Amino acid sequence: MARFVHNANIELYRRLIAESERDPKRDEDRHKMLLTLLTEEIAKDRKRDANGLAHGPAEELPKARTEVLSGPKTRLL
Repeated sequence: MARFVHNANIELYRRLIAESERDPKRDEDRHKMLLTLLTEEIAKDRKRDANGLAHGPAEELPKARTEVLSGPKTRLL
């Protein structure tokens, strides 16, 4: 269940960041907070990997984050 919530959070943050990237009148503070929240969720995966608890989507997250932040399309898990 925790893994589902974790993945849902990542998906939500990516979508909100992508929307914010396209908005010329975006709230910079909100945008920075969304980036921070996404970074924290990704760090949870890395912590699990370091402890040997999870493998799989964690390796894809940094690449996916880059695609969301630099491209017009979003990539969701």
